Amino acid sequence: MEPLEIAEQGKVSEGAPNMGIDELESKPVWKKTLRWIYGLVENNGPWQDRLHWLNLQYFEQHNPQKSEFSPDAYQQMVDSLNSTGNYEDARRIASARMTLEKKLRHNWVSRRPWWFLRVFFDYGFSGVRAFITFALCIAMGWGMVHIANYGLPWWPGIGNALIVNTTPPQGVVVEDEHGNATSVYAQKSALEWVHKGELPSCGKRIRSILYALDVFVPVLDLHQQEACSISPDRPGWRYAQALYALLGWALTPLAILTVTGILRRHLEK
Repeated sequence: MEPLEIAEQGKVSEGAPNMGIDELESKPVWKKTLRWIYGLVENNGPWQDRLHWLNLQYFEQHNPQKSEFSPDAYQQMVDSLNSTGNYEDARRIASARMTLEKKLRHNWVSRRPWWFLRVFFDYGFSGVRAFITFALCIAMGWGMVHIANYGLPWWPGIGNALIVNTTPPQGVVVEDEHGNATSVYAQKSALEWVHKGELPSCGKRIRSILYALDVFVPVLDLHQQEACSISPDRPGWRYAQALYALLGWALTPLAILTVTGILRRHLEK
């Protein structure tokens, strides 16, 4: 079970994950799945009692008002916990403070980006959560690449979207039956191009997980996209790849900043 926590609505509820999700009792399946995954690495601790004590400062403990909220008490406890080496408790208190602060000082629309950061990175406090988020994205890309390449048994038409990249040959090496080069032919003049058939599908020329990493992680070049690319006749897959690459440009730096502790040091100042 997850610890006592302030959920997004500002209520203190038992069993609520450190995620800031509205309507915890009636979440859709994907939110329940995220709660279960992140709950595997986030355990209860004495921080929940400290958080309960902090919330006693409000007239209505389960529904604090904007006028009575002050982050000072939370920050003092975070500093105290960090100074005594209770870094995990300090992280949870700091996260709860930010959740309550965003709930009271921002409207529903402006809270959405913060909700995203809370769910997937715990605002930059949790390196473990950032790693899991990154791994989930790569796993999703791995599956997408495999489907684009091979299709599905019950939906074969969705596959064969990845085709081999080809370039006009500048020279041809002729080999004998033993694989030894015997001669080289170079292009001398313009050629008359003749259609020889459709481009072959990618197949095993790539590794699905490496292709996903190649697309998702900025500046990382694993040469997978040099071997195969999405067919021009499959615009849906092309848009999906573009969105996946944009997601990588957004999440990869956040994951790095979270895992290295840079965001946490900035937020706890």
